[in-house]
Amino acid sequence: MVNLVIGAAASGKSEYAEDVVMSLPGEKIYMATMEPFGAEAKERIARHRALRAGKGFSTIERPRDLIGLIPEADWNVLIEDLPNLAANELFSPEGGGADAVLSGVDRICRTASSVTIVTGDIFSDGAEYDVGTRSYMEMLADLHRRIAAKADNVVEVVCGIPCAVKGELPVNIVNYETVAPEISGQVSCHKEGIQSAACDVKEKQSKSEPVDSSRDNVKEMSALGRPHIYVTGPMASGKREYVLDTLGIPASEAAFEVQELLRERPDLDVAALAGKLSGFHAITQTEVGAGVIPLSASDREWREKAGRLACLLAARADIVVRMVCGVPITVKDFEAAGPAVILK
Repeated sequence: MVNLVIGAAASGKSEYAEDVVMSLPGEKIYMATMEPFGAEAKERIARHRALRAGKGFSTIERPRDLIGLIPEADWNVLIEDLPNLAANELFSPEGGGADAVLSGVDRICRTASSVTIVTGDIFSDGAEYDVGTRSYMEMLADLHRRIAAKADNVVEVVCGIPCAVKGELPVNIVNYETVAPEISGQVSCHKEGIQSAACDVKEKQSKSEPVDSSRDNVKEMSALGRPHIYVTGPMASGKREYVLDTLGIPASEAAFEVQELLRERPDLDVAALAGKLSGFHAITQTEVGAGVIPLSASDREWREKAGRLACLLAARADIVVRMVCGVPITVKDFEAAGPAVILK
């Protein structure tokens, strides 16, 4: 089995990929591809080691040359992550480019029991880059297409919520202990009241024509159960219009573009901010992690915090909606306050 897990920066993709591998029998191999250049990289490596501590992983440091590795048949391999591996093979004097990445991945996929590959969406920020960076982005995009074509499952993780875009979800859960540990004990999602309201909506539907769950159901739910609604999506994707016009939620009961609060106040505690924002009926946040890692340390910190805030807000929310070209897609279902596999 081959799984490709993609997501923006700090989206919870690594945590989900670990949960996938942990659910499988056999040896669990964490193939680390990041080279420890500088203090920031070392801190990130230390964070990932802490996240997987006690989970039963054996770590293999492999920044390049996957083809030189001979995996065992019972290995469940987690490759963390493809962007680092691609950069190492492209920019290192010893690197072999895209062919080295594909050959190595193919060998592991043919030999190991399962392979789960973590990768990043770095293509959606609309910024202009130099020739070298564009060559890297094009190489990574080509790797995505070729690996996804052979993968059994392709999963996009959106603010901590896994969504199947090919195949099925290898693990159909949101593990709040890893995605949002700060509030894992608090995530009840008002289930009794929300589920009661959901039953009322279903009863109404049974007496009339079916309605679109991303629009009418959420609107019905807003009136019946007053759930917390979190709306995410790219810039200018229709988030504000969806809240105000489609759902009919007054502006006084909504918080818009909350990622900017972290830009204006870098000192804000992310978990505390998520707690304060949860009092709003609806919250919108623009996805800012789908791009090349910024050169500015302050921009990198803001992007990481914005991703963390997104995961926390989505964990607290009863309904999570992602806007794509003005079209609302429900990625967390109001009936069970759990992930809805609909991105197909």
